[in-house]
Amino acid sequence: MALPNPIARLNEALRINLVVLRARAGLSQAALAKRSGVSRAIISELEQGRGDVRLTTLARVAQALGATVNELLEPWHPRPPTEDELARRAREDDFIDAETLLAAMDERTTTPRYSRRGRRPANPGAVR
Repeated sequence: MALPNPIARLNEALRINLVVLRARAGLSQAALAKRSGVSRAIISELEQGRGDVRLTTLARVAQALGATVNELLEPWHPRPPTEDELARRAREDDFIDAETLLAAMDERTTTPRYSRRGRRPANPGAVR
């Protein structure tokens, strides 16, 4: 059994962490590029797990995200929500689940809703 390629693992960790940290910061690729001084094309390549990157480039991107280079390269594991986050979610009275939202949208429109694949109309009553 071959060992996983360490470069591939680093690229995957960088790809995931960069997307997650950028989303948490509420930045587009263009905004991150402007803030970090790194081209948007480089940001895009990194988020796709492609490209070779210099340490100075990683440092500029990390600084623009308020993170460290180490945080960009750590293997990604989702963090469980904190007690405060769970309490905040429980207090929100405007939470609605996706099925309820889609059902409400179906009631308001006569346009048929299509499946994710877009190939045929979704039939909510059909059993697969």
